[in-house]
Amino acid sequence: YVMNDVLTANAQLISAIENSDVEQYANLCNPEMMKGANGEELSKKEAFHKLEIGHDSKGNMNILSHGSVQVRDGTKATVNYTRRIIDEDGNLQFTFKEQRVWSHGERGWMCVHFTRKPMTEP
Repeated sequence: YVMNDVLTANAQLISAIENSDVEQYANLCNPEMMKGANGEELSKKEAFHKLEIGHDSKGNMNILSHGSVQVRDGTKATVNYTRRIIDEDGNLQFTFKEQRVWSHGERGWMCVHFTRKPMTEP
């Protein structure tokens, strides 16, 4: 059940990115992630664009593959996958390895950190 919940939260986050749904994105991220480099408050929109570095264009499709989930203590989890971003015309725009770190608290599963490493297609 825990893995399913984490994967559902991760899918909702990717959907929020695809649809530029800043509110949904912010609801799934720890508020500390939504701050600037010096801890200054950013608007949800500023934080969204800072974190997603332009990969949020409406019409783009995200394809996730090679996924794995690791759960620790039932309240911490990491989701690793390859993420491909395809534009409206079906052209590959970006490919990278991504890891999302999740923590379960009173508001449910929240993304607390992520890493992204660009890759070239084989």
